[in-house]
Amino acid sequence: MQTIKNLSQLKKELQIGKKFIVIDHQKSELIGQIREINKVQTNALYVVIADKPEHEWSNCNGGKGSRMEYDKVSHYQFNEESIKWFKLPIGSDNNQLIMEFKLL
Repeated sequence: MQTIKNLSQLKKELQIGKKFIVIDHQKSELIGQIREINKVQTNALYVVIADKPEHEWSNCNGGKGSRMEYDKVSHYQFNEESIKWFKLPIGSDNNQLIMEFKLL
């Protein structure tokens, strides 16, 4: 798979059935989970825990999974190993990592 360099490329890759691993997360219990995209919208995704349909995160939102809304491009950092998603634009004071993930 090619390296994702921007939000447009990321959105093209994030299709139903695509999986990613959570490398880092603001909720430590989610680190290491493999997530699978269950539904795609123009402004958001719904993701479930791969191979765990009964998991609470897979069952939320009426069984669609947890909702991940796309943020502005300035909130993402792309590199060869992973994608980091931040609460505020990159370079902001007191910024917080929401999630770091890698597409599988």
